[in-house]
Amino acid sequence: MGKKIIYLLLLFVLCFGFYPQSSQAISMNINEPMPSLITEPNRDLSQLKPALMNYDINFTTINGEKLMLHVHVPTGIENSAKLPTFVWFPGGGYVGYVGMPPLTEMAVNEKMVAVSVFYYIAKPPQIKHAYPEAYISAQEAIKHLKTNAAKYHIDPDKITVAGWSAGGTIAAFLGAHNGIDFKTKKPDPMLEIDGVIAVDAPLDFSVVYQNGNQVLQQKFYDKWTSFYDAVWAFVTENPKNAYKETLEASPVYYLSKVNNKNKVKWLLIHGKLDDTVPLKQSKDFYNALKKLPNNGVKLIVQPTLGHTLANYMVALNNIIAFTKSF
Repeated sequence: MGKKIIYLLLLFVLCFGFYPQSSQAISMNINEPMPSLITEPNRDLSQLKPALMNYDINFTTINGEKLMLHVHVPTGIENSAKLPTFVWFPGGGYVGYVGMPPLTEMAVNEKMVAVSVFYYIAKPPQIKHAYPEAYISAQEAIKHLKTNAAKYHIDPDKITVAGWSAGGTIAAFLGAHNGIDFKTKKPDPMLEIDGVIAVDAPLDFSVVYQNGNQVLQQKFYDKWTSFYDAVWAFVTENPKNAYKETLEASPVYYLSKVNNKNKVKWLLIHGKLDDTVPLKQSKDFYNALKKLPNNGVKLIVQPTLGHTLANYMVALNNIIAFTKSF
């Protein structure tokens, strides 16, 4: 209980002390050195430094964009130790990075490796949309972590990917497309992960159209404007005649296309009062998973919360138990 209270207090700082509560995302020039504030805002972490080994890695470059990941490894472990690993993809509407839980505390207190990945995003007007490079970059991150598993003390058979909002889309893609290279369409064991946690995540972009045709749903746009706008930041800058593109960019699409998803365990979390991403996105994805072989699937609906990282923090005990369950 004490840890949970500390985490909730940290959440207050994260949500109200640094990140704006608007739909605007915080963008960052990832060609510049990664500032510490992007992962641990407004906090003195000096007391944690002796307890952590930290790595800042340029894991790939796509279209001239240098993409970074941070790895936090607890100290005081044996040289041969292999630890459960939690890989976090932040939200941000596919145009920025917003929503970072206290990963350093998780690494120290829970004795696991905690990673944050800054995947490929849109940067209008130069980069008009993030798909498919966002998915490709996420797979490159997993491949880097597994290739360097011994260096980072990662147990390659105990990797959980997680994300909030747009980051949840990326995490869900990695689970739905588990172990299959997105570019070559061929199996690659270096891309296999074990668990997925998706919080308030867009999982089916094709719902902006009516019944599988090319007609955009005006009523959907009127009610879910932020979701609707995020679709075009992710998939295409031209919403006309793009049903096929929105479908193929959706994690739910791959559930029926990839054969080894039964190896993945799923935890879906969603705020019932979410006015940015419909709760139906998680419910429909959950129902689709239940019809397929899997290692377990659970949906947690937070009855009093909206589109907020608080959904992650309130379910923190479930998340830690899930990550250590492999």
